[in-house]
Amino acid sequence: MLRDIVQQPRFKQDSNGILKFYDSNRNKYLSATRGEYSFGINHINLTHSRWMMATGGVLSNITGYKIPRDATITAISVQTKSSVADCSFNVRINNTVTNLVSVSMSGEISKVIDNLDVDLTQNDWIQLYMTVNAGKVDYPILVIELAWR
Repeated sequence: MLRDIVQQPRFKQDSNGILKFYDSNRNKYLSATRGEYSFGINHINLTHSRWMMATGGVLSNITGYKIPRDATITAISVQTKSSVADCSFNVRINNTVTNLVSVSMSGEISKVIDNLDVDLTQNDWIQLYMTVNAGKVDYPILVIELAWR
């Protein structure tokens, strides 16, 4: 019978008071609110691969953003002023060279990926490395959206 099927409750609140809902696309509870972390480079004609900067112009390989609780990357958006480049934006954590997510762009000025499901653990720190394969990139900005788990 249908009433015998056990269903996940739609909403719950964790011990920190964070309201979470069951995300059936990702099969886990995620916070109703999202956190956004921005990286960028305030320059034109970028032709070399480099670390992108976090708040205040700090290179993300020096410190990055420390995650206060377990999280899931749910979306990424990238934008440049103009681009005639073949490049990629690589999300890394904890000073490793492994890319958790890589967003490739070829002659595009913007891209959004909104169906991600990449888990991070409390105290991980997020870094962003831009790889320029050919051409030039102007004023790149990348925003990572996190939901708390």
